[in-house]
Order: sequence, then C-alpha cells, then structure tokens
Amino acid sequence: MFATGLISGILGIASAIIALFFSGFAATLGVEGAGDVVWLGWLAFGVSILGIIGAAIARSKPKLAGFFMVVAGVVGFVAISWLYVISTVLFVIAGLVGLFSKK
Repeated sequence: MFATGLISGILGIASAIIALFFSGFAATLGVEGAGDVVWLGWLAFGVSILGIIGAAIARSKPKLAGFFMVVAGVVGFVAISWLYVISTVLFVIAGLVGLFSKK
C-alpha cells in the first residue's frame, strides 16, 4: 500500500505539473477558460500531496490512509481528467486495500 501510494503520488504530481504547464501556456496565448485549468492543476497537485500523506501513514492508520488515497484518486481525476488516470487507478487500488484491511 505504501509503495503504490507513493508511486501514484509522484505520478500525480508530474501530471499536475504537465497540466499547469499547458494551462499556463494557454493563458499566455489568451485562450478562454485557461485560468480555470490552472486552478484545477493546483487542485490535482494538492490532492497528490494528500495521497502521499496517506501513503506515509499507511502502516500506522491504514483506514485513514485508504480514505486519503481514494479521495486523492477521485478528486484528481475530476480535476485534470485523463492526465490523472494512472494515478487514479493506483490510488483507488491502494486506498481500497487500506479501507478493507483488518487493522
């Protein structure tokens, strides 16, 4: 659960940076709605950090960690969609493992 969450968080941060780069580029060109994508990129960045925090506490509090990772996966996918799909799958798998653990 820790390794999957950590890898997913790193991929999520990379995806958020890509989204921020392209939305910033579009904003400089004056594309309408690009500012909204900037905020969604920052949201994806934030939930990736939340997922990494979940991975860090996976051994001591697996249910809370699982909740953090599922939230990070779903919100990240809603924020930047297909750029976040690999992180979503990994976060949700790791999160469900934590939520259904017996500890």
